[in-house]
Amino acid sequence: MKPEELRTLIRRFLDEVLNAHDSRALKRFCTPDFTYNMPGQRFPAKGPEGYGQFLQGYFTAFPDMRFSFDDIIVEGNRVAVRWSAFGTHKGNLGNIPPTGKHVTTSAMHFSRWNEAGMAVEAWQIGDAMGLLQQLGVIPTPSHVTA
Repeated sequence: MKPEELRTLIRRFLDEVLNAHDSRALKRFCTPDFTYNMPGQRFPAKGPEGYGQFLQGYFTAFPDMRFSFDDIIVEGNRVAVRWSAFGTHKGNLGNIPPTGKHVTTSAMHFSRWNEAGMAVEAWQIGDAMGLLQQLGVIPTPSHVTA
């Protein structure tokens, strides 16, 4: 795929899956053997179904979550996206009950795509600690002076 075609496809993926909270749409964008990796996960999510289950946990916890895409960089068949997300914690996030707090978080998402325009694998690194601090699950460190 040409870089601009892949960039357009990525924007569709981000809007149709993430902003629409539609994990079923992953089948249009991910290969059956797609692998999603993120630090802190016990195992990678496998296939559109596994990745969809992972995302559905966040869509349930933050039903009003919206994403803004700050950077999309395409090189060959690899894509780097820097995004920010905003939402209100209204549902369980794992074992964390709803807090009603509005949060802002960010992440970097890297993916590899095949010639047919399907994602083969992805890696994401996000600000999990900042998210947990905003939810009040872990304390925010006080300023330290030397």
